[in-house]
Amino acid sequence: MVLKIGIIADSHGEAKRIENAVAFLNTEGCQSIYHLGDICDSYHLGETEACLDLIHRNGIQALKGNNDHVITRYHRTHEHLILSQAQRDYLNHLPLVLAHRNAIFAHSLPFEQALGLSCMIRPMDEFQADLFFRQFPGKSLFRGHGHDPQIISPVFPTLEPCPLSHAVPVDLRIHRVCIVTCGALTENLCLIWQPENQILTSHQF
Repeated sequence: MVLKIGIIADSHGEAKRIENAVAFLNTEGCQSIYHLGDICDSYHLGETEACLDLIHRNGIQALKGNNDHVITRYHRTHEHLILSQAQRDYLNHLPLVLAHRNAIFAHSLPFEQALGLSCMIRPMDEFQADLFFRQFPGKSLFRGHGHDPQIISPVFPTLEPCPLSHAVPVDLRIHRVCIVTCGALTENLCLIWQPENQILTSHQF
């Protein structure tokens, strides 16, 4: 059986988007799912509990996004959001960076030691892309934050991002290493990564 990993990001407090993504990725045969941050959002405070419940019930491995960080501070002054201690602890202790095989997962940039919490909001540009390829040789980065599915690769003439076409498999062995922006779950976008044969596909479900 081919190992498939589902990758989602930027649900921004819309629980139904997470539920639909899980259903789609399960149908596609994904054995595990990563959420690359911004699970929650201060504009959808009422769905915070439902979003976190879906993350827990489906065994999704999640990262902290900037909106998840804001939620833990905002709840103290907003009458419509009351987080339990367990929910606050969960959001506060979400990692900024995770690794799996030859891949690194982050909400935006993986430079947590140098940038601290600001690594969640700094944009990916040519300077940051070059820095990633130099600091993490042989690694690929999967990130959220940018809401359009894109790929940056050193085999391209420049380190400008190129769009990922929906449902068109990309052979990552050709790129050797790359930076992939997942695309936002608010637009029903997700990725399916097959780490053993290094095939990546962007989907809109």
